[in-house]
Amino acid sequence: MSLTLTMGQRRVLGVLIEKSRTTPEQYPLTINAVVAGCNQKSNRHPVYELTEGEVGRAVQELMHKGLVRRADSQPGARAVRYEHAMQSACGWSPREQAILAELMLRGPQTVGELRTRADRMSRMTDLSFVEGILNELGGRESPLVRVLPRAPGQSVVRYAHLLYPEDEEPAELNSGGTGAVSAGSPAGPRVSEGGISDMGESAGAARAADTTAIEGRLEALERRMQELESRIEGLLG
Repeated sequence: MSLTLTMGQRRVLGVLIEKSRTTPEQYPLTINAVVAGCNQKSNRHPVYELTEGEVGRAVQELMHKGLVRRADSQPGARAVRYEHAMQSACGWSPREQAILAELMLRGPQTVGELRTRADRMSRMTDLSFVEGILNELGGRESPLVRVLPRAPGQSVVRYAHLLYPEDEEPAELNSGGTGAVSAGSPAGPRVSEGGISDMGESAGAARAADTTAIEGRLEALERRMQELESRIEGLLG
């Protein structure tokens, strides 16, 4: 059975998966924490400004689907906290969760981008390792990811999730090809989650490469900061 999620549901689910891996000391999350995660300016594309009501509705809808649940209350806790249930509900492994969360939070990405970004949630040893996960996700009876056509002048392809409902499915997924992941798709227009963008010129490709490199360094610094904060908290505790 295929799984379809609205924009709000994908963003909430992606946040819960991400935070369970990157900040386990703060997980499960309150609604306020989920809102902050949904609307944060880094590691998100596009950037949203979801309200507490919109996030609350998405959480309830995900609970109805069995993908999110209330966490057991801790002694003295005043706020209700929520956690995802993707491993028990859908059988997603931690590595699959990391890849799919990145695709839900950032939209279509290359193997290299997914390796760098998903590594903060689950160890991604190399590009072939990530490609293997993508092949598994794309080769299921109900595929969860697919490869997008290669942009003119580009040497790499991007991958997108297939969790969109029919009335929201972006144009990029209607450009041909099968649901299975394959590195040999024909060339075609490069399409982002928000629509078509002309990135065929070499200058645009260079800027995109520079941006990816900068993002990778920033994410590495963020991981180091999180590790240092956790160590400091452990020493103070």
